[in-house]
Formats: sequence, C-alpha cells, structure tokens
Amino acid sequence: MARWTEMRKLCNYSLGFLVLQVVFGICIARGQDRESPGVKGRHEFCSPDGTLVGTVVSLKQKIYGLDPSRIEIRDNKGHLVAIRNHSMAPNQGLTVVQAAWTKDSRFFVYKTVQSGGHEPINDPSFFYSREKHRFYILNSSLSALGGGNGWIDGGFKLRSPSKVDIIADCYGESREGLSIRINPKDPEGDRFVEIDLKWLETRLTKKDASTDGEDRKCRVSEK
Repeated sequence: MARWTEMRKLCNYSLGFLVLQVVFGICIARGQDRESPGVKGRHEFCSPDGTLVGTVVSLKQKIYGLDPSRIEIRDNKGHLVAIRNHSMAPNQGLTVVQAAWTKDSRFFVYKTVQSGGHEPINDPSFFYSREKHRFYILNSSLSALGGGNGWIDGGFKLRSPSKVDIIADCYGESREGLSIRINPKDPEGDRFVEIDLKWLETRLTKKDASTDGEDRKCRVSEK
C-alpha cells in the first residue's frame, strides 16, 4: 500500500515540474529556441539505454492558463524521430506534468492536464512506442481492455521493465499483463491497476494510435 500512497504524492512532482518550467525557463536548445518565439523552454529525458531523448517543449499560452506542451522524440544525434504537438488540442491544449522512460527504454510515458483547466477529470496520459513508432492514449487503451471509462486518478509510477502503476476507473478482470485490484479503503472507487506496456503494445493496431495533437507539418514518416 505504500507505493500507492507514494503515487498520490506525484502531484507534488507535477507541481514542481511546472514551477521548474516557469522559474528557470528551461531552454536546452537555446539557438533553436531563438528561431521559435513560441517556445518558452525545454526539458529533456534521456532513455536508460542512451539511444533516444524525449523532450517536453513548453509553448507560450496564447489566451490564459498553463503553457501547452509539445513532445519531441530524437535520437542521440539530435535527429527528429517523432513529434506530437498538444497545443493543437481543443480547449487551449494539454500541458505535460509528468514524463519518464520505462526501464527498458521501449516507452516514453507522460501525463497531461488540460491547459485551460477544462474537464479536469478527463486529463489523458499518453505513451510513445519506439517499436511501433506511434503515440497511444493510455486511458482509452485501458478502457478497451479493462472496462470502465479509463480515467486515471493522479500520476503514474514505473516499474521494471515496462510496467506502469496507476489508479484508474477500470472494472474488468485481471489477466496476463493487466492486474486490477480493489482498493480496500474504497471498494466502490477506482482500482489499483498495473499494466505491462509491452503486453499492451502487442494488442494495439495502427488504428488504435492517437492522432491527438498530430502535427502534420512536422510529421515524420512511420516505420
């Protein structure tokens, strides 16, 4: 139960991430940002095997609310592999508040919130699959396989090699790759869910891939 208590504390991490963006204005590729006036900062996440870098790019909010985000996946030579622009989503876009690579470097997982504060109960989480070279919405994938609406309460916690621990509205049966347990303190509430993204990946097709925030101007070819 300690790890679930720890997960609920991830909100502190999320807030810290936003404060870090605002206070320090993280900007690793400064020369590139000078050519992009809409960029406020960048925060890089290197994969454990050192071959890929996931970058959360903070974009200037045009109206009000949090600054929306863009996700860039690059190889260790700086070449763009994949991109997802969440400033293009409805209601002023999505802001990334938590991001990390799985231990096996196969997936880049990130949690978002609505930049304008709309529909806070429906804040989606995404993951990028390096093997399929596509982005997926974890919520909808979870809903399809585990029942419920797939809403995820709070952040996530990663475990080796490619497992994700979350608390979600999910009422299906446990099976290989997917563990769903009742919270003894709230039997009628959201479940404790452990999902193996490597297992999930084998059950997803191209039509399951997320097109939310797809930037066709910058889109790179799919494998």
